[in-house]
Amino acid sequence: MTWIQTIPEGEATGVLKEVYDAWLKLAGFVPQIVKSTSLRSEFTEKFEALRLAITFGGSRLGRRKEELIALLVSVINKCHY
Repeated sequence: MTWIQTIPEGEATGVLKEVYDAWLKLAGFVPQIVKSTSLRSEFTEKFEALRLAITFGGSRLGRRKEELIALLVSVINKCHY
């Protein structure tokens, strides 16, 4: 759970609901890092556009290498996301 106020899945509307629904379909849940921008849905929308542009096959590295880099960075930063 984030330490800041967020909009729960059941209360999301508009673009935020679209982002939440996409995450629910992809992962079965909405990550807290995504919810952390939910009070400003325009941030959430731009954050998701950036994420899609640089992850999940968005680069020439390929999905596998991107995931390995993300994992390594998360371990180094002691990130639980």
